[in-house]
Amino acid sequence: MTSAFLAFCIGGACFGVNASAASAKPEANDEPRHLICASLSSEALNYYKGAYTYDRISKLNGASDVSTSYNAMRNNELLAKLHELMTVTQSFNSSYSGYKSGSLAYYWSSTDALKASDTYVMFYSDVLANESTVMNREHIWPKSRASYYQTGGGSDLHHLRPSVASVNSAKSDHAFGDIFGTYRDGYSEGDLNGNLVYYVNSQEDLFECKDDVKGDVARILLYVYCRWEQPNLYTDMTENLPAPDEDDSLNTGKKVIESLDTLLNWCETDPVDTWEMKRNDLTQAVQGNRNVFIDYPELAWKIFNRKLPKGMSTPSCRGCVHEYHEALRTDAGCTKDGYYTLHCDKCGNELTKRLARTGHSDNDDDEVCDNCGIELTIRAQMQPSDYPHDGDHALLYHPSTKTTLSLQPDLKNCLKSTPANVKNGLLNPTPEAAVFTVKKADENSIYLKNNGKYLTAGETGNTLFFTDNPSDNGKWIITPASDGMIYIDSANAKCYGKTQRLEIYAGSAKTFSEGTTAAFKFKLFTVKNHLYDSGEVSKEPTYFENGTVTYTCRLCGEKHDENKPRLRAALGDCFSDGRVDIRDATALQRHIASLHISGFSFEAADADGNGVINIDDVTEIQKYIANFPSNPKIGA
Repeated sequence: MTSAFLAFCIGGACFGVNASAASAKPEANDEPRHLICASLSSEALNYYKGAYTYDRISKLNGASDVSTSYNAMRNNELLAKLHELMTVTQSFNSSYSGYKSGSLAYYWSSTDALKASDTYVMFYSDVLANESTVMNREHIWPKSRASYYQTGGGSDLHHLRPSVASVNSAKSDHAFGDIFGTYRDGYSEGDLNGNLVYYVNSQEDLFECKDDVKGDVARILLYVYCRWEQPNLYTDMTENLPAPDEDDSLNTGKKVIESLDTLLNWCETDPVDTWEMKRNDLTQAVQGNRNVFIDYPELAWKIFNRKLPKGMSTPSCRGCVHEYHEALRTDAGCTKDGYYTLHCDKCGNELTKRLARTGHSDNDDDEVCDNCGIELTIRAQMQPSDYPHDGDHALLYHPSTKTTLSLQPDLKNCLKSTPANVKNGLLNPTPEAAVFTVKKADENSIYLKNNGKYLTAGETGNTLFFTDNPSDNGKWIITPASDGMIYIDSANAKCYGKTQRLEIYAGSAKTFSEGTTAAFKFKLFTVKNHLYDSGEVSKEPTYFENGTVTYTCRLCGEKHDENKPRLRAALGDCFSDGRVDIRDATALQRHIASLHISGFSFEAADADGNGVINIDDVTEIQKYIANFPSNPKIGA
């Protein structure tokens, strides 16, 4: 094969380009997946020179306006310089189809090999290709949303990857985004060989890959955005789209990732691994240029004028493999958040984490919080009282039968009684109980109202009912009885010349000629303000946040919300998804490397229970997953 060697210089940097018809296949990628890369390769160090050294390009201005990904491209000195570097150093483009020399698939067996395997690893799934695998050539940035098809950016080895056909089909041309933990329903998940590979929500036009592939995706999208100048990275575009390549006929201009925040979060939380760095080296050997966002992922923050996350792991700066221990703690209370600080003895780095408030707990039903001891008056408790006052809300408790008046009439023109619950001297009325609003009738008597109706005695005795309007028979007089109890007499209704007195007898509340037995004795309970019901869960708690219980006042309908404590993750369930698996081990590794992990559970991370969060906890979780002897409390 004939070839020519060309040399050119730009900005003081000289580059050699092998302008052959097809580049030779490089050695097979011998690195493993998902081992964090802590240094630049020699190829990377030699690539940035002259005007393109990191010290020089990192001082250039980034975007002044990131409201759209198109605006972020304009007047962006840093992005323009990176585009220039990756463009002038690219000397070759693979052919899209086939398996012969010069094709994508020809090079994949080297660039995308795994630990020097004789075949390539499938993108998204990390499954090695075999004879039964149906492979698709995957445009990570969908060609339907770009100005290329199967040439240029549509056959760039940095961009295209081999993918299992079924996964590629599920991906379709959806945008990337976070689905799990964001949407309650409307999405499905896909797996290969029992391992979760993706979530897809077609209604929202979103596809979410495995966490340990998200960084790869973000850095590929950044490469295509910069190298091939596709403006619709995180915003939809209907104009200012680049001219299509000769073989391209469709560009919808739809965004390829849901937001700039998601793009940067994926780039941060799934750092560059050694396999990705080696692939960058091998692809450079084929087509001359590099993906600068693999060597320097921090450039992604700089081009969008964002502050780099503290402690972020990048190949250009070996970060401390932190070993954290708890240095300071303020426990969470029922109504206040707590905090604790983790300190790394190696480098002095500290992280402060929030402990969500727990909410009140009353497991023994004594209406006193088990944690803080406060009386839970919101639970519709009523206090004992000697005499009701105008405007009070009152309930008439019958100690002899442990019941109270209900709102339901019986067949004898009386009212049914209903069980009542008194604990520690406080009363909790049931929903069926009649709670009265006290209204002064005259100097000596009161009305007892419920929902605008008046409790009224009949003329003949043995009756009790509600009327719409006040009357003399609806006036009641409270008379002291023995033992702190009261009699409740009708101010006007007589039977055989005797005062009618309220009683509960044989399950019915009615009036009868005044008596002094236990059947006629009541105890008065009142509440000054709201009388709330037992509450309904209006928002279910998750592993990430508290839920909400909504209480409704039975008197006025006013609502009151209280926290329902969030679900507690089992030991080892670092990802807070209700199971302990390899995702938890991966999340813990990222946490140890000071990377932000959404939904990470710190209380579940100390898997060996020694009070220190470090790599030993990762090992403990891995042993649990592999069914090796491990801490028996994991998963519990």
